[in-house]
Amino acid sequence: MDSLLVTIPEAATLLSLSRSKTYQLVTSGDLPAVHIGRSARIRRVDLTTWIDAQVAQREDLARDGAPLVGRDWR
Repeated sequence: MDSLLVTIPEAATLLSLSRSKTYQLVTSGDLPAVHIGRSARIRRVDLTTWIDAQVAQREDLARDGAPLVGRDWR
């Protein structure tokens, strides 16, 4: 069974992002994290929600005719 929570390095691997970018997303509040003592964990459901939001944002921009090249998609 997959754990409900993943570490930030594990989340980075799942998202194909660098650890530093994933920490940046957590620090900014864009990617919600659960803090247990000094450790931060990310719920798997929050990873899926974040991905869905990124896809929706990109689709909205494409529908509005915005250029999709060169944008920071986080």
